Amino acid sequence: LALNDLSGNQFDVSFEIEAGLWSYAFKVERKSANDLVLLKESGNVVAGDVYAVEGQSNAQAVAYNGDANVWQDNFVRCFGTSNPGVLDNENWYIAEGNGYFSPGAVGQWALRMGYMLQENLGIPVAIINGADPGKPIEFFQRNDAQHNDPATNYGRLLQRLVNADVTDKVRAMIYYQGESDGTRADIHKTLFEALHADWEENMPNIEAYYVVQVREGCGAPSLQLREFQQAFEDYLHNTHAVTANGINGHDGCHYNVLGYKALGEK
Repeated sequence: LALNDLSGNQFDVSFEIEAGLWSYAFKVERKSANDLVLLKESGNVVAGDVYAVEGQSNAQAVAYNGDANVWQDNFVRCFGTSNPGVLDNENWYIAEGNGYFSPGAVGQWALRMGYMLQENLGIPVAIINGADPGKPIEFFQRNDAQHNDPATNYGRLLQRLVNADVTDKVRAMIYYQGESDGTRADIHKTLFEALHADWEENMPNIEAYYVVQVREGCGAPSLQLREFQQAFEDYLHNTHAVTANGINGHDGCHYNVLGYKALGEK
């Protein structure tokens, strides 16, 4: 570009890059009389698939017993942080599995899932996890008057997706919550149906919703609640049930790293 082609010394050039297990670098240089002067560069840029995670502590899946970061990989990324007190983090990170509201944290089973996806499919993966431990389903609802309301968990996750420019690129939502709803099966059912409708509106290209059916343990989720979770796939668009029953390493509430590994592989 010649300077006399620019408006206000600004320009906008777009590139298409291929999704795969390789990275790109971009440089902006200014040509002087004698050489090129580097103005800006960005490296390790990748293209791939985006997944979202929501729920309570088993969705956050921090390191209760064992290290998941052996599965860290350059091609599994995360944007920002789920920390409700930090609203201005707009950085990309190599995803990590053990952290608690820390930048780049995606949780142990989500990290294992991302590692396997990139390894088996040859596509980089971004995981945006908005989980918050110990919360009932009311906590995850949308403010219909302001979808990205920063006072809500829903709004904070949505704004992260907006800031990353991926709201229309999320391929799947994985939801693991219900322990804190206990015997309130009807409330859980009604509010999950509302969540599903809101996700359909705000993330319009989601191809699948995976609902993890909770198991007996902390919060004493009722059999009726667990039956509702299994049945969501029968009538909610693109919804599939995944059971947590039978996974080893359960301590009555959470899992050790091998249990979360098994869940990620599911």
